[in-house]
Amino acid sequence: MKKILLLLLISFSAVAQDEVIDTQNFSVNDDKIIIWTKIYEIDSINVLESFKQKLNIHFLNQNSGYVDNLKLRCKEMISIYAEGNFKVNFRIDFKEDKYRIIVSNIVFENTMQYNYGSISTSKNYSNIEDYELRTRDNLLRKNEQSISNRICLNELFESLFSVKNIKIDDKW
Repeated sequence: MKKILLLLLISFSAVAQDEVIDTQNFSVNDDKIIIWTKIYEIDSINVLESFKQKLNIHFLNQNSGYVDNLKLRCKEMISIYAEGNFKVNFRIDFKEDKYRIIVSNIVFENTMQYNYGSISTSKNYSNIEDYELRTRDNLLRKNEQSISNRICLNELFESLFSVKNIKIDDKW
């Protein structure tokens, strides 16, 4: 009886721990769109000018635009759909000495067509929601593969949208 009770306690604690999952700055908005949001502190640097110097960042207006030809750098455990190039839309909001990046419309190029029964690629592009959003309750998937995908995407977005305040000294 003690063994059964101990086994039940262990399994309940494992389930309880499973509920606390780091979403890596990803969330689902009211429109059932997966977004990535991160707030950075500004230390007297022109954020927009810094972004305009980066290659793949294209501004459509003063504080929003898109980034194309992105590719995930970590290869150890990403899904097949994430192996090709992808593009994202972004918006930058400013408040006091902070800026917030909101990334949405994460769209992957389907370089090959796959069909795995419930998951297939039958078009040239697929939104991240097709793979990372549970259809029954519109929550982020919690499996190991999905978490790994989000960790990799998070690393890329953080490196892309963070601005390093580097003091430039032109004196040799």
